[in-house]
This record gives sequence, structure tokens and C-alpha cells, in this order.
Amino acid sequence: MKTVENKRLEIPGNVKSTSDLIKICIQNPPQNGYDVSEMRKRIRVTDVIEKAGNGTLEFEDADFECLRQCVKNMRWFVVHKEIIEFVDYISEL
Repeated sequence: MKTVENKRLEIPGNVKSTSDLIKICIQNPPQNGYDVSEMRKRIRVTDVIEKAGNGTLEFEDADFECLRQCVKNMRWFVVHKEIIEFVDYISEL
């Protein structure tokens, strides 16, 4: 079980929390698109966010590994210090 703090962020646009960044990473398609198995994995991650609301996010190990891979493979269209902090935070958990 991995716990992720849902921090408030100050990134321009519609990104106001850690959970917003997670949703962006989860929705970023793999190079060859999604197969059904990958969709299921990513939906489990978004289910955690929906259940937690604004609270702490509690991920099963397999779900967190899916999240970690999505964050690792993400290519960003904005340069921002809080994005780097988020990526470092997730990769160090």
C-alpha cells in the first residue's frame, strides 16, 4: 500500500492538486494506444482519486506501480517547478 499526499498546487491552467496531475498522467496514452488490460489498470488509479475526494490517496501496490510508470513516461507541455517536485515525489515513494 502506498500513500500519496494530495497537495494543493499553483500550476497555471486547470491543475490545482496532485490528483489533477495524476489524472493528466493516467490519461496520457501509451505510444501504441490502450489495450483493455491497460485501461483497467488506469481506471483503478482514477477510482482511488474519485473515492478519496480531496483527501490522502491510498493505492494498492499494483495500482501505484501503474501510476509510477505513467508518471515516468509522461511528456509535459509546461515547464514548472511543481511538476518536477511531483515526478520526484512519485518516483521516490
